[in-house]
Amino acid sequence: MRYVVWALRIILFLLVLLFALKNTDPVTVRFFGDYTFAGVPLIVVLLLAFFVGALFAWLVSIPTRLRKTREVSRLRGEVDKLNRDVADTRHSLEMLKAEELRLRSSVASTSTALHTPVRETAVGL
Repeated sequence: MRYVVWALRIILFLLVLLFALKNTDPVTVRFFGDYTFAGVPLIVVLLLAFFVGALFAWLVSIPTRLRKTREVSRLRGEVDKLNRDVADTRHSLEMLKAEELRLRSSVASTSTALHTPVRETAVGL
């Protein structure tokens, strides 16, 4: 997607550049009625307008990019915490499995001890 956006930007720039190259006639630029620049080539006005617009768009996007950066950092921290929780849970599970195995072994040895016949010995008969 990033390449598509850059390709569109380049195409737009080239279109503006081609348009500007075909329009090199001198023009008069007026700012607020008081400031006048006479004889400025139209190509300069168009390219300046393009770059000022691009700069403005970039400046307007800064808060959104900062917000997204903070959100990504927060989510990475949350993922790290959840990964630690998973590791702790897996460790606890292994400990419980070992305890279960020990208890089953203990029960099995107790069970066999109960079923082993006891030899009776005659004492004093």
